[in-house]
Amino acid sequence: MTEPASAPPPSPETLNLLGTSLGALIRRRPLAVPPGTSIRAAAQAMREAGASSVMLMEGDRLVGLVTDRDLRNRVVAEGVDLAQPVSGIATVDPVSLTASASALDALMLMARRNIHHVPVLNGGCVAGMVTATDVSEQQGTSAVFLARGIHGAASVADLVALSARIKPMQQ
Repeated sequence: MTEPASAPPPSPETLNLLGTSLGALIRRRPLAVPPGTSIRAAAQAMREAGASSVMLMEGDRLVGLVTDRDLRNRVVAEGVDLAQPVSGIATVDPVSLTASASALDALMLMARRNIHHVPVLNGGCVAGMVTATDVSEQQGTSAVFLARGIHGAASVADLVALSARIKPMQQ
């Protein structure tokens, strides 16, 4: 009788993502506008903030989310009037995670739903936004990820770029 094969141990990258809470990945206050804001004003706010998304808030309640992808697919490609309310192109009641959820939880949710932005809630209130880039950067702070990059470096310039990742890992 053969024993069932056990699952391989999790990789160091997986452990790094599993051990990092979403609350720790929040870099800044979320960009938010009321649902009645025009599409143009919402896009301008995103540009000024250097943000790839904007949350639609009614008071303290998250009611929608608009991303760069939404602006491309739902506005530009469809020729929507920019004076229309941004709520008309928003993802209504977007899926969210709690601040205590892991970066791995966010990565899995993003992959399952084909999304790149996840609002983060703390006690039911919006705490921030985590993007696929935030999760990728967190994975990039893994020592194994760094070692893999060093091994694959093709030039001194590549090694210099990788060396910039060492300091954040020491903090």
